[in-house]
Parts: sequence; C-alpha cells; structure tokens
Amino acid sequence: MGECLISSGLRVITQNRTVSRSDAEGIMLFAAFTGLLSVSFISPSFAEGLMPHCLFRLLTGIPCPGCGMTRTFHMIGHGNFTDAFLMNPAGPAAFMLVVMLWVRSLVLIVSGRRIEVNMNGRTAQLLILSSVLMMVSVWIYNIFFNPNI
Repeated sequence: MGECLISSGLRVITQNRTVSRSDAEGIMLFAAFTGLLSVSFISPSFAEGLMPHCLFRLLTGIPCPGCGMTRTFHMIGHGNFTDAFLMNPAGPAAFMLVVMLWVRSLVLIVSGRRIEVNMNGRTAQLLILSSVLMMVSVWIYNIFFNPNI
C-alpha cells in the first residue's frame, strides 16, 4: 500500500489488488465519465442551442443550482472557459471533479490500484460546508443575476 500526504488531514492511499467483479462499478463509471467528457469535447458548437432544458425550471420557473451545467461542460470542452464560468460558476469545479474521477477509474482499470482519499473529520466537514455554500451561492446567482440560463 502506497501513501502520499497532500496536506494536513488529507492523504491519498493506493492499494495493490486485482480488478474483480466488484470493480464493475469502476468500469461502468469510467465508461460514463468517458462518454460525458467525449460529448463535451466532440459535440459541434451549434449543439449548444440544442442542449436539454432544466425540468426544475420548467416546473417552477426558477433555475436550479445546476442549471447551465450541461452547457458549461460543452463550453469547457470547446475552450470557452469565461463563458462556461458565466453560465454556471460551479461548472468548472464540477468538470475538474469529473476529470479526476475519470482518472481514478482509469487507474483502477489499468493498474488494478484503487485510489482512496482519506480525510480527517475537520477536513471533511470543511469540504462539505464549502461545497454547500458554493452551491447556494450559485443558486442565488442563477436566480437573480444570470440572464444566460
């Protein structure tokens, strides 16, 4: 087992083991993330206007915290980072998370090593709190200030 200390309270641990049937979830996640990232990069620019509309917004008239996320991924895939951030400020962070999860599942498939991130309780609480605050802030931004959605 290999271990790497990234910061106080955050360790990345890799474990050697063979890929078994129980790792089918990792393989399925890899396929899903590959599809998502592929569509982000490969879909033509005109497809942006064809992206699906938010069901929450259609039903309530107000955007959800994730409104614009599909278009944000598409914009990032085509190098439009400023437009992507303006569409949904949480989009670039979500895109980076998907890329990290894609790499994690690729490492599992190729090497049989599972990468786990262990955090102490304080670090985990801080991460959860900052994620919730970010999503609430994005929701407020989407409701009051985002004419792009």
